[in-house]
Amino acid sequence: MLQKINIPSPVPVQRDVAPAPAPEMIRLFNAARRQYKKVIGLWLIGLGAGGAYAFTDTPLYTAQAQMLIDSQRIGSSGVTEPSISMMFDSGAIDSQVEVFRSERVAYAVANRLRLFDDEDFLKSPWSPLSIIDAAKGQITNAVMLVMQKSTSEKELPRNIRRFLNERAVITKLRNTLEVSRVGRTYVINVEYVDQEPGRAATIANAFADIYIADLLDSKFDATRRSSEWLKERVADLKDQAISADQAVQRFRAQNNLTQAGGVLLSDQQLADVNTQLVMARAETTKLEARFNQIQAIVASGDTGASIAESFGSTIITDLRARYLRAAKSQADVSARFGPDHAQAVNLRNEMKEYEKQIFEELTRISQSVKTELAIARERQKSLESGLSELVGDSEGRDQKLVKLRDLVTEAESYRNLVQTFTARFQESMQKQSFPVTEARVITPATPPLWPSHPRTSILLFGFGFAGILGGIGLGLMSEARDRSFRTGEQIPKELGIELLGLTDIIKAGPAPSRRMRRMRAASNQLVMAPQLQHSLLHPLSPFSETMRSTKISIDIALPDKATRIIGITSIMPGEGKTTIAKNFASHVAHLGSRVLLIDSDLRNPSLSRSLAPHAKEGVVEILLNGRSPFDLLQHEKESGLQVLTIANTTRVTHSSQVISSQAMRSLLRTMSERFDYIILDMPPIAPLVDVKAASDLVDGLVLVIEWGKTKRSFVSSTLELEPQIRRKCVGAILNKVNLRRLVMYDETGSGSEYAYAYNRYYRT
Repeated sequence: MLQKINIPSPVPVQRDVAPAPAPEMIRLFNAARRQYKKVIGLWLIGLGAGGAYAFTDTPLYTAQAQMLIDSQRIGSSGVTEPSISMMFDSGAIDSQVEVFRSERVAYAVANRLRLFDDEDFLKSPWSPLSIIDAAKGQITNAVMLVMQKSTSEKELPRNIRRFLNERAVITKLRNTLEVSRVGRTYVINVEYVDQEPGRAATIANAFADIYIADLLDSKFDATRRSSEWLKERVADLKDQAISADQAVQRFRAQNNLTQAGGVLLSDQQLADVNTQLVMARAETTKLEARFNQIQAIVASGDTGASIAESFGSTIITDLRARYLRAAKSQADVSARFGPDHAQAVNLRNEMKEYEKQIFEELTRISQSVKTELAIARERQKSLESGLSELVGDSEGRDQKLVKLRDLVTEAESYRNLVQTFTARFQESMQKQSFPVTEARVITPATPPLWPSHPRTSILLFGFGFAGILGGIGLGLMSEARDRSFRTGEQIPKELGIELLGLTDIIKAGPAPSRRMRRMRAASNQLVMAPQLQHSLLHPLSPFSETMRSTKISIDIALPDKATRIIGITSIMPGEGKTTIAKNFASHVAHLGSRVLLIDSDLRNPSLSRSLAPHAKEGVVEILLNGRSPFDLLQHEKESGLQVLTIANTTRVTHSSQVISSQAMRSLLRTMSERFDYIILDMPPIAPLVDVKAASDLVDGLVLVIEWGKTKRSFVSSTLELEPQIRRKCVGAILNKVNLRRLVMYDETGSGSEYAYAYNRYYRT
């Protein structure tokens, strides 16, 4: 008994697969491959245009001079003083660049070099742009001339010519001059372009010299004007200073504000009175103190030892000395003889007498001090009254002093201004006599040895680059406008019908000679052009392989038909349907089948004109006149193909009715009994309704589409409008394919990439 064994399925091995290129990149690459000829062609055209421009353009020479705008300040003495700030003043340098370009400097240069009278100077060098520049200059001059007013009608023509000449010279100088700053330095490049190298250098140096002279003139004019203004201003200030001083003196005299030693007399008097008052008050205080002290001593009766020293009286001092001697003697006597001794009593009486005299002297001194105190008080009161008067006067005087100080300040200001403006006036006079400028030429212009224009390399690069851009633009436009069928995959994707195959472009061979045509016409034989026998002449070619594929597809699509009636048509004329129909019919007949080819394009019988140009009767006569078709059959010897053509002289206006008539049905029914395949070369679908009218007569339709011509949207919309035709379509053939370019349109992995591998099976 067999036992089922479960064998585990192998585990898939994971391999690192390189990622495929992005479809967008592939499309871009293919588009570049398709359009590279346009890019290269326009690039070559651009190079040729640039070379022609460089060859025909007049060479121009550029002379360059360099100037330095000094960043240091130059004093009036001519000694350079370093500036406080060494920062770059971009605005000042840019302003000097604009001065270079000014019309004033250009006019001075033209005057110095006498360019107004130089006829050769105004002759512009020929170039492709010279005509445009000349037209612009004429328009500008004409507009400016309209704005000018002539002095008289007699001088009008001469003034016009002179004005136009001057404007033309100045305009050319300004437009040709190039002035630029070198980086962030103080160096300025002065470049002038001219067709003569010597004149270019002369004009560049003239611009530099005129610029320096213009700076000197402007400084001189500015200094002169400032000197004149300063002179007038100093005179005015002196008058104003004198007037201010006189106003001060008048005000002092009118208000008694006389000074002595820089101090007002009233202020000095007030200070003296104040000092005296202070001394009087001190004296009064001192006398009051002495008087009070004396009164206190008198009231107390104390005869202290400090009385004499306090009042400085010699009498009191003498009396006090006597009093002390008596007191001493009395003390001795009392101690020796007792206090009641007569001498002791006398001495005590003497002491009392001395005390009495002392107090009497004190009383007298007190009266004297009192009198002095009264005098001191009166003097103090008088000084205080005088001080009050002086203080009252000083309040009004202070207001006058405020005004006086204003007048004095104004006078001092005028004196300072006079001194300042006088110093500036002297400095201005020195600058006027010693003019200096901050600009100097560091590199004078020399005649250039080589032309600076045209720059051939830059022109070639620019024109070539423009050509490349134009080619890219043209290629993008071509890609954007290309909406035709380019790959076989587009037919089933866009139309929903089968692709029967691709046919390449058939090169037209030599046409049959007239003798051959006459011989074949006499023997009722077909006149064959090589392209109409391509499938017979090249049976192993890709073209013939497409014919085989078409036959197989028809056989598969119509398996039950004994006779297959196939119509071959296209959307637009000229897509090659007649060539496909003839080669397909010859190919099928060559395989051994009985094949009839009927030219059904009654409006434009191109097949009949190619095969039987001398036929006098054909399909129309069969359908309309009842002629027997077997009498009009023509035979292709090489394949055995039978053909019904249309007489060259026959014209049918109602072709749709004829081709869909009962006679046509009868003809096809009759021919179906003798032929295996009936091929109808039908008219195109879009311009005529013949195919729509005869669609019921055929078993299938083969649609021929020209590669790279017919728009996909048009084919799709046409088939959508004709559903009965679409249902009859067996498939489509993409005709006139450029096999070499096909790979540029196919996606990665398509069969066209391996077309080289098919060559061993194909022979053409």
